[in-house]
Amino acid sequence: MLQERLEFSISAQITSCFTADECREVLEKGEADFDVAVVDLNLPGASDGQLLDLVVSLGIPAIVFTATFDANVRETIQERGCADYIVKDSDSALDMVQA
Repeated sequence: MLQERLEFSISAQITSCFTADECREVLEKGEADFDVAVVDLNLPGASDGQLLDLVVSLGIPAIVFTATFDANVRETIQERGCADYIVKDSDSALDMVQA
């Protein structure tokens, strides 16, 4: 749903990855320059935010988009270099990612 919404609202190429391995493969190929990454903390193969660390280490600004809200997790994520932390709790969360 997020991909469709972003493709409709902005004129940019969107790359979606549904597993950690798929994301690592896309990033390691280095064939694309990414302006921003929207990262879920709990993708199959990376259930503890490891992909956030990878994205940030590559200098890509990251927005964490997750169903998990916890003040301690939010603080830890922001300390790891995350640009923003948005909780998937309503349709307005999609608006926040889009903005």
